[in-house]
Amino acid sequence: MLFKRVSPILLCMLVMAVLALGVAQAQEDAAPTLYATLNPAELDNDALVLLESDFSGAASTFGGLTDVVGIQSVWFDSAGTAYVTVDVTAEEGAIYVYEGLAGAEEMALPEPTRIISGGMTGLAAPKGLIVSESLGLIVVANNGGSNVLAFALDAEGDAEPTLTLTPAADFGGSVWDVAYDEATDALWVAGTTGAAFVYDGFSEAMGMEGPTRTIVPVGEDGQISINLHGIVYDGTSDTLLLSDVGAADSNSDGQLFAIADASSADGEVTPVVQIGGDESLLGNPVDIAYDGENLIVAEKANDAILIYEDFLSMEGMNNSAATTVLEITKPESLAYAGGMMGMEMGDMDDAEATPESPEATEEGSANMDEDTMMAASMTTFESLYATLNPAELANDAITALTTDMSGAIFNGFTDIANIQSVWFDSAGNAYVTVDMNADSGAVYVFDGLAGSEGMMGAAPMRMIGGQSNAGLVAPKGLIVIESLDLILVANNGPANVKGFSLMANGDVSPTVFLQPSVDFGGSVWDLYYAEDIDALFVAGTTGAVFVYDNFSANLGSGGVTRTIIPADSSGAQVSINLHGIVYDSQRDLLLLSDVGAADSNSDGQLFALPNASTADGSTRYIVRWAGDQTMLGNPVDIAFDGENLIVAEKANDAILVFENFAGRIGLRNAAANQVLSFTKPESIAYASGM
Repeated sequence: MLFKRVSPILLCMLVMAVLALGVAQAQEDAAPTLYATLNPAELDNDALVLLESDFSGAASTFGGLTDVVGIQSVWFDSAGTAYVTVDVTAEEGAIYVYEGLAGAEEMALPEPTRIISGGMTGLAAPKGLIVSESLGLIVVANNGGSNVLAFALDAEGDAEPTLTLTPAADFGGSVWDVAYDEATDALWVAGTTGAAFVYDGFSEAMGMEGPTRTIVPVGEDGQISINLHGIVYDGTSDTLLLSDVGAADSNSDGQLFAIADASSADGEVTPVVQIGGDESLLGNPVDIAYDGENLIVAEKANDAILIYEDFLSMEGMNNSAATTVLEITKPESLAYAGGMMGMEMGDMDDAEATPESPEATEEGSANMDEDTMMAASMTTFESLYATLNPAELANDAITALTTDMSGAIFNGFTDIANIQSVWFDSAGNAYVTVDMNADSGAVYVFDGLAGSEGMMGAAPMRMIGGQSNAGLVAPKGLIVIESLDLILVANNGPANVKGFSLMANGDVSPTVFLQPSVDFGGSVWDLYYAEDIDALFVAGTTGAVFVYDNFSANLGSGGVTRTIIPADSSGAQVSINLHGIVYDSQRDLLLLSDVGAADSNSDGQLFALPNASTADGSTRYIVRWAGDQTMLGNPVDIAFDGENLIVAEKANDAILVFENFAGRIGLRNAAANQVLSFTKPESIAYASGM
């Protein structure tokens, strides 16, 4: 490590660890509570009810809904906030969010904390929903639209969905319910023509390529499922649990299924458990819940909640009565709140939900003192460097960001116009692009700069520059590829990319010359080489990313192989002027910063694009940060530590830290987790193996 951790960090870590243990213990001790929604014909009787633990009746009732047609499904997050799907009209749906409802005393439902509704949402007859805090998503089975919609956790008003999936297209019908298991990273969708659709690797692909598997319950004579509604995945037994309401004109043909080896099941599958028949009281089992042993069923046609104890032991076909029958009017859905039942499977390991970005204070986060800054986050900056490029040359610098954020300054570049970008090789040597004057640039090389003490006016060990051969003009981002013996530079002035040997010195000719943005106009600003997929990514100032696949084979001599353009759900381009670029190999994501229009200091954006190793053309973002709360004006460069995105925000004199960036799905307008005051940061880069 380049710097020692200071004692306040250790103290903060100890305090947070103690708090985390307390939270985990509290969650472990909390008893899960089961809620149901009731949806009779009369709106006055629509309600959310808390069921007695012995299923003897309703312990608390929350009703009094107005201005809607009816209530549908409910889901609770780990904080006890209730997310409820409702029908506003026969054609328009909504999601009502009630903070802190779990554990509240019986009452008429108050005004929702917030509402997701309107034409842009696409919500029509929404049914089952889930909340994934790890993905930052509300996922809804949008029955009226025959699709699955996903919204950001903090979405409000007429918000556009961040994801739209149409799993039942080849099967017809629509969708009714969804389930997500974090441990296996699979999204499960119940289809109304009897098929369950599975999206494996959901956190990475976000379902963009359609269902990876389709499961159809069958018997000796073929398909036995008719109209699936409730869906639950039990990770402990690797079992998929399903309810089937049967034909629309029958109130006596409901069924329950259990599918074994669900994480790999595909195609026609014989259930290991099937329940149905006149003794079962299954007419329209619209939803199910599972406590690890007992299956609880919302049986709407027969006005009951049914409990099948030790459900998975009921092997084969069973026409038998439930263990317990609770009479209740028109139950529509079931959901647990509190304890481990209120958490996703993956949360059981760490008992911690992804934190939302803190709201910006009135004074602004940039004014936090050092102690507050350290306590605010566990993000480590021991190997992170930034270049600073203010108007006055005397203040141009390379800054090492220490864990206490005090910085260690290397500056005094008196013979250059200004400093641009920095990159470190594995030996800690710094490669820096600079402007010698308005018409000539260079690459300065400082041997062993990483880890050294602050110094003033250090002369470079060597310089690559000159107009006769090198031809560098306004060079911006650069990277060092040691395996290919290359220094690659985004040569912004002539709109090209130039590559030089690692040991190049003086006015030497480039060994690589690329012109990626010819057909798009504009120029280039930054570049990134992903060695594990052998692809060079180049950020263009007209909003496109240019990709050179198999780069090591021909060094780009065959031209651009793919062009990636960030787009919204309609396919419309949303990027304007790309600058920073990083590839996340773990998730196959391309991370980008966009400074927006040249005449604006408030329209910056950040993107994460999926399937970067194969994406081509308009590519829908899965993460997008933009808006007045983000403090993104001119985010000129980015760095990524595998979890947190660090942004050099030049217009607002700040370095911004967005924690868990790739996991914060959707369009977000919220403050960064951390704001560090730095004068005109120009670029940002890791040293020592990062």
